[in-house]
Order: sequence, then structure tokens, then C-alpha cells
Amino acid sequence: MLKKLHVNSENPESVSLWFLFWNFFKIGSTAFGGFMALISVVENRMVRRHKLLTHEDMLDGISLATVLPGPVAANVVAYVGYRLGRTNGAVVSAIGVLLPSFILVIGLTIAYLQAGEIPALQKAFAGFIPAVAAIILSAARRMSKKAIKGWRELVIALIAAVLLKVVGGFYITVLVVVG
Repeated sequence: MLKKLHVNSENPESVSLWFLFWNFFKIGSTAFGGFMALISVVENRMVRRHKLLTHEDMLDGISLATVLPGPVAANVVAYVGYRLGRTNGAVVSAIGVLLPSFILVIGLTIAYLQAGEIPALQKAFAGFIPAVAAIILSAARRMSKKAIKGWRELVIALIAAVLLKVVGGFYITVLVVVG
């Protein structure tokens, strides 16, 4: 049984590597819909449920993960793992969250090669779209409430959104311009 962990994210109590692996394995097994859906699940589990990090820590991790090379979700998971278990925590967390997808892709590849095209699967996957959209919107709403505390933050967020639309996804440029 895990002991209660402190919310102090500057020096969180040590969590076991097994705890990190198992939690991120479960997240990787159940979170569908792209990086924002996965980040929402990570935030829900590590901030709200286990209280291992603060909302500000998650926002910092998302900001950092966005400007680093590689998939944003994997970078956020590695950031959370690092905050809770340093280098080994980052590695174990990343493996935990990526392993279910790896296993699933290998399994689906084998099934596809044996069964050919399956139209019923396309219909099943189309059913995920509304659920994923709801998860992403819920996470964006919850995170924006924590990040936008006044008019200044709202103006910066709006400027950043416009710049991202105009510049076309050059996150580092937007960060430099809006601070």
C-alpha cells in the first residue's frame, strides 16, 4: 500500500518506480484521442486524484513539452515522471505509457495482415470521436481556469492563440513574442 504523498511539488515524497510504471501503463491503456486527451488523464490522476503535483506544475510541464522535440504527450509523461522519480522515473513513466500502444499496434498489425480490411472497425472508431472531443474540451476548460487568473493572462492567451493561427504552429516563436 502506498503512503499518503505530499502536495509540495518542489520536493515530492519519493514514489516507487512500480507506482509510476503501473499508473502510466494504465493511462496508456485507457487514454484515447491524442495528446490533449492523454494529458487530461495524466492531470486528473497525478494532480487531482493522487495530489502528487500542482496544477501549475502540470502547466509548466505542458509548456516545456510543447517546445521540446518529440510527441507532446510523451514529453509531458517524462516530465511528470522526472518530477516524481528523477531520471529513472522519467524513463519508467515513458515506457509505461508507450508500452500499451506498442503492444496494440503489433497486435492490430498481425490481425490486419490475417483478416484484411474490416469495415466494421471504421464504424467503431468513428464512435470515439465525440467522446474524445468532450475529454479535450473538459481538460482545456479546467486548465484555462487555473492558468488565466486575470485580464493580463487572458490577453496573453488570446495573442498567443492568434499568433499560433497566423504563424502556423511555431511554438517557440510564439513563446518568445508573448513571453
